[in-house]
Amino acid sequence: NIVFTNGVDDFKLQNFLANFTLNGLNGARIKKLQKAYNAYMLGSGTPSDEELINDFIGFVNDGVKLNLTVGIKGLSGIAEIKDILVDTTLELPKNNYNDKESPFGLVGLLDLNTKVKIHKDDRVTLEAMELTVPEDFALGIPVGDYFVYEITMKQGAISLNGKPVE
Repeated sequence: NIVFTNGVDDFKLQNFLANFTLNGLNGARIKKLQKAYNAYMLGSGTPSDEELINDFIGFVNDGVKLNLTVGIKGLSGIAEIKDILVDTTLELPKNNYNDKESPFGLVGLLDLNTKVKIHKDDRVTLEAMELTVPEDFALGIPVGDYFVYEITMKQGAISLNGKPVE
């Protein structure tokens, strides 16, 4: 239980879940990139722009995978939320991206999979907040007292529960 009280914006949170994992990082490359960045910021033995770019591109080429799960149960006060769970995997697979390509090319390399499970009462609350258009909320798949939204992005194309998002 988390309680925040300031006399104006009091809120309570019964349960909060957060799980974060990061896989696939090349430790030696991260250390080298951090060292070059520190030298650049401190102005001591500054690496060349080419060296920094090569180190960053190498980091991108190595790929990385991020998993993030966040859950909220029993929020009251600033908003009324019964039960929301968001489970996300974002992956940048090993690749051959280079600095001659558009930075937008990186978006096409990302794979995103997110599953959002929202209690039916929370859906009403979130719709009232106008976080997205009503048509997106309508794509939820009812499962018991919940609506499930599966958001994916493959090669830059985003879909919600299997339907393309434009």
